[in-house]
Amino acid sequence: MKNTAIEVLAVKNLKKSFILHNQNSIELPVFDNISFSLKEGECLVLAGPSGTGKSTLLRSIYGNYLTHFGEINIYHNQSWINLVEATPHSILNVRRQTLGYVSQFLRVIPRISTLDLVAEPLLEQGETEVHSINRAKDILQKLAIPETLWDLPPATFSGGEQQRVNIAITFVKEFPILLLDEPTASLDQKNKQAVIDLIINARDKGTAIIGIFHDEYVRNAVGTSIFDIEEAKHAA
Repeated sequence: MKNTAIEVLAVKNLKKSFILHNQNSIELPVFDNISFSLKEGECLVLAGPSGTGKSTLLRSIYGNYLTHFGEINIYHNQSWINLVEATPHSILNVRRQTLGYVSQFLRVIPRISTLDLVAEPLLEQGETEVHSINRAKDILQKLAIPETLWDLPPATFSGGEQQRVNIAITFVKEFPILLLDEPTASLDQKNKQAVIDLIINARDKGTAIIGIFHDEYVRNAVGTSIFDIEEAKHAA
């Protein structure tokens, strides 16, 4: 981690609710008045019982869910951008360069090989094919994806293998900020440790991380602080 860590993300007074249009437009509140900040090299663990909005908060920060009140400020290209007010083009630019996201689901094109899929994010940012492929091979080896599977599309892989490919696609790049939604949920202890090592390595290099980790061992291994959404709701 850098000696003088700077703040790279600040969530202020964020509110999220869903409108149930098929039920007379009933408003279903998820969370309100959520505020926290994050510096380089920190890993903030989102805590709270199931249903408190942890995944919704991550998706809101990534821009998958719209929020209409509050701020999500991201330090991007040496300036701050509020994603709540940003254009779709700006949000996509932030995702390409600054904000990585590991979800619980792998979305792939059926005919693309695993190696090409993992190398693609680097190719898109202008890296050479040789560097991109070598980096993809390195991350797949670290995550124990057998070389015999690299030329195959991951749609037919086991759940644990698909999740590790999902992790590789994000970790192949060095994002300044990472959002991790249960990255080790479907993994055995050996593969879980490989992911823990990746997270710690990224954190120690200065990556700021927000994550949901229901596994206490993982949470204790990677987390530097905890933000309990349920407690934040009561404090609001």
